Amino acid sequence: MKTFRTIALCTALSLTVPAGGALAQALSRDVGVPLQDAQRLASQGNTSAAAAKVKAARSAADTSAERRKVAEMSAYVNTASGNYTAAARDLESIGAPASRLAPIYYQAGNFDKAIALGKQMGGDTGNKIVAQSYIKQGNYQAAADLYTQLIEQNGPRQDLLENLASAQFKMDDRAAYLETVERLIRLDPTPARWRTLLNNLKDDLTTRDAQLALYKLLAQTDNITKPEDYIEFAKFATVAQQPAVALSTVERGIENGQLAEEDPQVQSLLQASEGRIQQERSGFAQLKPGPEGYYRMANAFYGAEDYKAAAVAYWRSYQMQKDIPSSPYLNQALLGLGISALRAGDPALAKTAFSMVQENSSFNEVAALWSLYADTTGA
Repeated sequence: MKTFRTIALCTALSLTVPAGGALAQALSRDVGVPLQDAQRLASQGNTSAAAAKVKAARSAADTSAERRKVAEMSAYVNTASGNYTAAARDLESIGAPASRLAPIYYQAGNFDKAIALGKQMGGDTGNKIVAQSYIKQGNYQAAADLYTQLIEQNGPRQDLLENLASAQFKMDDRAAYLETVERLIRLDPTPARWRTLLNNLKDDLTTRDAQLALYKLLAQTDNITKPEDYIEFAKFATVAQQPAVALSTVERGIENGQLAEEDPQVQSLLQASEGRIQQERSGFAQLKPGPEGYYRMANAFYGAEDYKAAAVAYWRSYQMQKDIPSSPYLNQALLGLGISALRAGDPALAKTAFSMVQENSSFNEVAALWSLYADTTGA
């Protein structure tokens, strides 16, 4: 972990060794001058030459004070060269405290000692060393338990939640992981944070309409960024009979330079979308009032970016089937109503619609994510 590498290096660099000429003056010349040279060489990255200077100083050290300075400089050089086991031995030989030994034992891969010393340290840094050592050992449950305890003690800090999510992911505790990531989004609703959550759900949604709703949320959170994202989004929209959404997605990909207009796959999507839009328009007047008819009408309004009209049509579709729990368009209509209301600037209606999606349906999870988005953006 980069964090603990920094801790280890800082520990070594903070050794109580006088800088420059003061080092030579504090010790006998045969010890002070080689150590001064070792410090200079190590700071320049020449750790092998620095180690030779430390060896020369060690052979000349006569007093306990000199031997201590040699050990500290040896730890400095060994840390700079990545030889953490040797650095830990150096510091342990002079009775260094747990706060200096724990991070170096962690870097050395001696996680049992890192855990024991981290517990001695206590505090934020000590607990993190213990938890990350558990993760390195594969004891993810112990790490998750400790991070949960730290969050209870210190509040939902971002760094603690990130580490808890990492442990839960490694445990394959998907429900707990997603719950933690949602807590992170409430603290930090950036595109990168949303990307982590949404990409983990792509393969779990089994219906085309739920997958399309997820892609709409990916777009809403600025996470349609790669050519394959645009293509997949457009394909889901086409299959879900929302050709205008497919067309606008492909056109946006072309405008952003992510899709090449001359690409045969892109041309095929453009032509298919345009053709289906024409069919949709020509058949619009023939749509029969009813759950499916209003649902198709709402999709057409949504594709035309008339979100208020779309919301009305989705609501009518829902109203006509609300007493039929198994109706095939019930949850789709509620999800569409919520997204359209949000786009139309009515977050209260949007969140109400999302909350009405049936809990045992394949749309519940993506509806909860849209509701989370509405909560965190104030949209």
